[in-house]
Amino acid sequence: MIQILLLIAGAVIFALGFFIPEGNGHRQGTEGEQKEFSGKLREMADRELKDATRRVRDMIDEEVSVARDSSERSLEKITNEKIMAINEYGKTVTDEIEKNHKEVVFMYDMLNDKTTDIKNTIRKYEAIEKKTPKAAPNNAAAAPKSAPKPKESSEAIHIPKLFATTPTEAAAGEKTPAPGDKAANTAAAGSGSEIIRLHRENVSDVDIAKRLGIGVGEVRLAISLGDAGGQDES
Repeated sequence: MIQILLLIAGAVIFALGFFIPEGNGHRQGTEGEQKEFSGKLREMADRELKDATRRVRDMIDEEVSVARDSSERSLEKITNEKIMAINEYGKTVTDEIEKNHKEVVFMYDMLNDKTTDIKNTIRKYEAIEKKTPKAAPNNAAAAPKSAPKPKESSEAIHIPKLFATTPTEAAAGEKTPAPGDKAANTAAAGSGSEIIRLHRENVSDVDIAKRLGIGVGEVRLAISLGDAGGQDES
C-alpha cells in the first residue's frame, strides 16, 4: 500500500512539473493567472488523490474478498472432516452399545431358562415327596442308617444334593424313575460327564458347547455344579 501511495505521489509531482514555469524566480503572469493555476493544481491533486484512494480501496476489498473465500472454503473442509469423524465415531459407539445390549439380553434369557428349569426340578421333587408314603415313627430314626448312600461318579453332576436333604426326599430319590425320565437323566449325566472331562482337559467353554451342540450357559452351569459337587465330596 505504501508503494502505491508513493507511485501516485510521484505521478502527481511529475504532472505538476509540466505546469510549473521555468525560470529563476522571475514573476510571470498576472495575479489572476497564478490563482487560476493554483486552483487547477489543487483540482488535479484532489482528483489524483481520490482516484488513488479509490484504487487502494478496490484492491483492499478484493484482497479481503479473496481471503474471505479462502477462509470459508478451509472452514467448510475442516467442518466436513470433523462431521464425518463424529458420525463414524457415533456409529462405532452405537454398534458397541447394540452388541452389549444383545449380549445382556441373551444372558438374561439364558438365566430365565435356567431358573425355570430349576423350578421345574424342584416341583418334580416336591411331587415325588408328596406321593411317597411316610415311614412309621419307629422306622424314621433307623432309615438313615439302613439306607445305603449311593456312590456317585467323580465326574457326575451332583444335582440331587441341591434338593434331596431329608430322609423322606432320599427315599423318594430311590424310587424307580419312568423310562422317559431315566433316558433323560442318563443323557444329562453323560453330557455332564463329558463337559467335566473336556473342562479338565482345559477346553474352553465355547468349544465344549460347539462339540456337544448345547449353549455356553449350560456348559458353565454344568461346570459350576460339577465343581460344587467335587468340593462336597472332598
